[in-house]
Amino acid sequence: NQSIINILLNAILLANVLGFEYFGRDHDEKDQLMMQLPELDWFSRRGGTIFLFGPPGDPQYFKWEILFLALSIIIISPFLIFFTLDAMRNISKTNTKFLSGYTRAMARRLFITFIVQCLGAVVCYIVPLTFMLSFMLIDPHFVPGWLCACLRFLLV
Repeated sequence: NQSIINILLNAILLANVLGFEYFGRDHDEKDQLMMQLPELDWFSRRGGTIFLFGPPGDPQYFKWEILFLALSIIIISPFLIFFTLDAMRNISKTNTKFLSGYTRAMARRLFITFIVQCLGAVVCYIVPLTFMLSFMLIDPHFVPGWLCACLRFLLV
């Protein structure tokens, strides 16, 4: 059963890689957008390649990959949450009268490590990724500038 779940989850992740390859391309009107958006003038003067999914709120092709990525996260997250919570529950249920003090201390440290990893994943990965992908689908011009500056400082 675990092998089947692992194969399916890896197939979903591989499909995301292929989706980024296929849907991660420039907007059809990239050149026109480069002239319309003054923020991009600075980038174009620096040289190099600019990869433009589209104007804010309209990532022409990439929106399909964003939706597929969200669906993948919705499918994969319950498994990760279940396995983490199950491991934490098993550690906490360990009968302490049969364990040495050193083993109890190791179990406590492992439990704390799980908690820190979960919080780290939420703070450093899930929240910034959610904001970034949300602002690709929703035009953020309605958000006050001071709030965008604070969010950028907190999320980057």
